[in-house]
Amino acid sequence: MSEELLSIPANDPDADAKGKFMQAIWTLVTDEEDGQLIIDTAENYYKGHPRNNLREGPCDDLGDLLKSFLDAGIPAKSIARYQKIVEFNILSDLLYMIDDPYNAIEAAEHLDESEYWGVFKIDEDGRPIEKLNALHEPIIGYDPTGREMRPKKD
Repeated sequence: MSEELLSIPANDPDADAKGKFMQAIWTLVTDEEDGQLIIDTAENYYKGHPRNNLREGPCDDLGDLLKSFLDAGIPAKSIARYQKIVEFNILSDLLYMIDDPYNAIEAAEHLDESEYWGVFKIDEDGRPIEKLNALHEPIIGYDPTGREMRPKKD
């Protein structure tokens, strides 16, 4: 996640920091209607890639995996929807862990009781001025489809 998403400047007094953060989070999530993105990634993942076709780095099998799914007859939009669901669940769990790491059981075992995390609205000098609490709660309401991650009705 880029630093600009974690550091929302406070120079707009009318800005809803939590809302802007949620909107920014959703830009990281795959558009389930963009099946062409899946097709393009399957076909072009290695073109212009610095490692070319070595497939030795992290996630270098992405193009091959997507191609195998498409070759098996799975529609590109179904893959995009699945990817969106996985990304949403990861982001939701991450926000929950930031909000309350001691109730996120998997995270708690790696922390001591003096460690706390947070996302803050900051001023122009980078000083925190407002903690954004309960970030995991509203994320579903910012789903750009308006369906709150529910399946599309045919």
